[in-house]
Amino acid sequence: MKDSPLLVRLPLSHERINTSTTNQIAVPVDHFDCGFRFPVLMEAVAVFDHYGVVPGQLPPNSIAAIYSFISYLRSERVCFSIKLFRECFSVRSIPDSGTKIFRGHLYFGCRGLKVDNLANKIPNWSERYLIFEGQLGLLLVHPQVRDEAAFGSSGLDDLEKDIFDFFKGERLDIVHYLPLLPTLEDVHVEDNKYQPTELLC
Repeated sequence: MKDSPLLVRLPLSHERINTSTTNQIAVPVDHFDCGFRFPVLMEAVAVFDHYGVVPGQLPPNSIAAIYSFISYLRSERVCFSIKLFRECFSVRSIPDSGTKIFRGHLYFGCRGLKVDNLANKIPNWSERYLIFEGQLGLLLVHPQVRDEAAFGSSGLDDLEKDIFDFFKGERLDIVHYLPLLPTLEDVHVEDNKYQPTELLC
């Protein structure tokens, strides 16, 4: 990342929140308050790849829950696995309010533990996003339309069952765990394309 800084810009008229190409991706602004970072943590990459999603498909609360879980496992020196993640979270589609029409947004709901201090709702999060270009550290995918039923059983082995039993029922406070993650760095702003206060104020 030091040799290949990212560029960030405002989206063009044809680019949407689930934009994903070989070297660029849309990321909602609010995700960065919820733990999302470049370079993307390898555990988060594993989640995105397994479910076939891009960050823009997930609301900020789901990002905060994912990253708090990653931070918790790291603090407890527990190895991350997708099977363990799936035992703690389920993925669901989000229909448009009142229409039941799915437009590509998903959320991760907790089922093996609790995540505290998540905001009830962040208004208009899907309208506030930026385009990042460069070596992203993500295996970019075409966004999928799937939920938990498509993935079958998580199939924990004995060790993973013991680990899950250890923290089952834990309450993860994002106020404690998110600050333990690496800080945002190596994101360079292209001249005349974006000033942080434009979308963050």
